Amino acid sequence: MGCNATFTFASNVTLAYDVDVASCTTPTGTAPADIEHGPVAFWVYTRDARAMVFCTPTVEVLDVTVDVALQTGDVQNATIVGNHTGNLPLTDSAGRALNAVGYNLGGADL
Repeated sequence: MGCNATFTFASNVTLAYDVDVASCTTPTGTAPADIEHGPVAFWVYTRDARAMVFCTPTVEVLDVTVDVALQTGDVQNATIVGNHTGNLPLTDSAGRALNAVGYNLGGADL
């Protein structure tokens, strides 16, 4: 998958940063069908340095055991037992993580 992003800001700026949906293609060269689940680009600019990182949202579901104090309701301990292998009740998004940056404003987001 190839990704790129373009950002514009005034030439006299000494510090700028933002996050936006990245323009990416799939391994077959096509654009992803939905921006809600696609990669995003975080970027920062200073006069001395520039950086950009592309991130793709993911979901990892784990089985855990949790100890809770009954008197206070405070979580005392949480231990990862392993990866969850059952079905997820996320039928609308098919278990895919939203990137929380891009949304389809012309229709349903999920």
